[in-house]
Amino acid sequence: MFKKFLSAVKAHSFLNSEEMKAYLPKQFIAADVPLFEAEPNAGQTKLYQELEYLAVNDRFSEIATIVHESYRSGNMVGPGIYECEYLIEPLENVSGSGDGCPTIPQTERAAKRFGHWYAQEPENPYAAAFAAKSLFEHGYAHRGTDWAHNVTEEGREKLQEYTALALDVIEKSADTCSENWFWRKAYLDLVISDYRGPEDHYMRFEKAWETLPNSRDLWTSFAYQLLPRWFGSEPELRKLQNKAYEMTKDQTGDVVFLSIMNLINRFEGMDMDYLPDFKIMREVADNRATMSDDKSLTIACGLYCWLGHEEPIAELMPRIETFNECFWYYPHEPDYMTAVSVLNNRRRDKRAA
Repeated sequence: MFKKFLSAVKAHSFLNSEEMKAYLPKQFIAADVPLFEAEPNAGQTKLYQELEYLAVNDRFSEIATIVHESYRSGNMVGPGIYECEYLIEPLENVSGSGDGCPTIPQTERAAKRFGHWYAQEPENPYAAAFAAKSLFEHGYAHRGTDWAHNVTEEGREKLQEYTALALDVIEKSADTCSENWFWRKAYLDLVISDYRGPEDHYMRFEKAWETLPNSRDLWTSFAYQLLPRWFGSEPELRKLQNKAYEMTKDQTGDVVFLSIMNLINRFEGMDMDYLPDFKIMREVADNRATMSDDKSLTIACGLYCWLGHEEPIAELMPRIETFNECFWYYPHEPDYMTAVSVLNNRRRDKRAA
């Protein structure tokens, strides 16, 4: 215990020294920026802009045809992002969901527009999915994004009312639409207000996953639903991280795995209860350590801290120009951990000499 105390004193003393600054990144920021982004080519970007025009003019069926052709092709715009997921965004933005927290008037207009489309084409799976999705989002706009104990009785009742209407669309369209990828995703998303137990929940995810097995949007949506605040637990999230890595790494590398880890860290904070298999963490850390971008090096250092591999930390930290704290999954401060790694490395060098 006394040795640990002395080590902590030495680390803090070294932390404040001029020499220590040479081991640290030049800049520390805490901005909330995406971990990975889509990388569409010029043709995909042009097509996206054309679909935005069609969406504004309620030409939803034309968009659905193009999106479905893209789904059947299996093309991607980046690791873990299918082209069909990218191209369907103009339709999703009709409800204002792209803004994060659409208002009641926005969701009401969207529900009417998508409801009209569904009434005209009841066997179109995209029409059914968006009709259900927009009804649910309208109910959630009434509920609001506050914690459950602050939600009004009227907000709860509206969410239940519109969730029931959304489920009615799902049930009526199941016979003709349930093979479609987006219909299955919409049904999975409804779990937040229509939880029927873990067996049904996993079934919905697996059915959606079958259509787009390398979709990080699907994996992270499911991870979000498995947060302890909703319908999951720490052990389930650990299993999901392991499963995601093993099932997607050949196609997407560690992108899906890190997206889930980033989501957990953002909402719950990472601790021992959430950590995936150490073998996976070592593979991901070693992979990211070979890269040159600041995000990857930050991630590698954080994972090495969990693994107790101190040697790479002092080596990698000075290579980071801008250290973004959003990608630091280790609970102790990075500058303190760097100081500890430097001091321990020096101690080992002395013993070896």
